[in-house]
Amino acid sequence: MGNSSSAQAEEFHAAARRLDIEAITKAAEQFKESDFDIDARGREGRSALHIAAGQRRVCKSKRLKAVRELVRLGASIKYCDDRGFTVLHHACTTGDLQLVEYLQLEGAATPTRDNFGLSPGDVLPTGSVSSPSLYAESEGYKLAVSAQYSAKRETYILNISFEAPADHSDKDFVQVCYTQDEKWKLVRRIGSFVYLPEGSAGTFKILVPEEGVYRMLCTQEDGTVVAISTPVVASIAAVRTVRSLSGADNKEAKASAVLVRDATVTNEQTKSSEPDDAPGTLVMPSKATSPKQAPAPISGTTTQVLNSAPVTVEPPATLDDVQL
Repeated sequence: MGNSSSAQAEEFHAAARRLDIEAITKAAEQFKESDFDIDARGREGRSALHIAAGQRRVCKSKRLKAVRELVRLGASIKYCDDRGFTVLHHACTTGDLQLVEYLQLEGAATPTRDNFGLSPGDVLPTGSVSSPSLYAESEGYKLAVSAQYSAKRETYILNISFEAPADHSDKDFVQVCYTQDEKWKLVRRIGSFVYLPEGSAGTFKILVPEEGVYRMLCTQEDGTVVAISTPVVASIAAVRTVRSLSGADNKEAKASAVLVRDATVTNEQTKSSEPDDAPGTLVMPSKATSPKQAPAPISGTTTQVLNSAPVTVEPPATLDDVQL
């Protein structure tokens, strides 16, 4: 892209970021004679339509009007940005179901996965109404995860249950990711790989030393993500609360108290400097931490799926193993 085209793209993207419909239309008309590409990519491979569809903290009707105008001018809804987000992904991050429905009617009806395996429905804000039409096919793979704290080991245990085709490859593996700010901003946890055990269903465990909000990825040998778990919270705050209650004399206070899970990730690595409309940056595992170096699977107990929102649980009877 030449300097002139680059300047045009920056001007056009700035208008899309402001959701300035008049400026969007005017810029598109001015650029027609210069063969300007309305789908020109900017930072992180995003087009003007990606930018407008993903604008949050704005008036819903203004966002929808800007997206409609860009589609009318010929912007494509089928392109992906550098992390694999489609326009439908960006729209879902806003929770604007009217915008989502509009894009589906315009041709974005078949959901795809991003580079982490996230379908558009996976990036909806917590508490949003979802639909099966926003999720890509899982090809027979499913993951569920719960978190547990072991006081003896002073570490967190992620209990993972899976379903997979009976003849799945022995190179399929599950990797731990932690979230950044939003539940769809993921970073792969270097070194946390486990090969998927044989069979069509089973359970195993992965240990993680620090608190956080985690998701599991089931990935095939070629790098294709075929399943992703819901987020699970692992927090030491719950354990500290249990320990403080264990020294109280009032049994009624113990029984009525609850543990509130803290979904805040304190690890400095999870801090993001991205603007509001920027999805997370891919952080891929290094060659030195390939799946082949993952520890052998450890048999575990059946797990349950947990919602992404923090919840409350009753204090356990013992501090040896605290279920989160």
